[in-house]
Amino acid sequence: MELSLSILRRPDLSWSDKVAYLAWTLSQAKGPEQPPIRHLFLEGLYVREILMSADTYLIGRVHKEGHVLELIYGALEVFTEEGVTLHKAPDGMQTTPGFQIVLHTLTPCLARSVHQNPDNCHDIDLLETKIAEPSAPVLERGRQLAQELLE
Repeated sequence: MELSLSILRRPDLSWSDKVAYLAWTLSQAKGPEQPPIRHLFLEGLYVREILMSADTYLIGRVHKEGHVLELIYGALEVFTEEGVTLHKAPDGMQTTPGFQIVLHTLTPCLARSVHQNPDNCHDIDLLETKIAEPSAPVLERGRQLAQELLE
């Protein structure tokens, strides 16, 4: 799928609006299903592992807490408010609260996000609620922006 990233160059939109627009656009595209996520539970940790094919776009939800991101294999581009960076495995980063990833895989990739789980909870829905903000408001904002930009 070809996702128009030209929206990222618009100086009249905030970063969160740009991401919302991209998220909505991506949600409307006909294409492959979301990449599979494997959930791992280690003592005090919840690990999400995602396997992505080449030329996959992924927009994560806004995270409430910082966490570790690991690129196990592959190469991808990460888009942020500051610009685009290339990441090749093995690679990793520590995020901060409010982090939201926008990425494009250049090759097949395996990535992990490692979250604190001091209660050793195995309820994925509850963990997801604790970890990240809901996607519905972001998608709604993206839909509104798409309509405004067409006017």
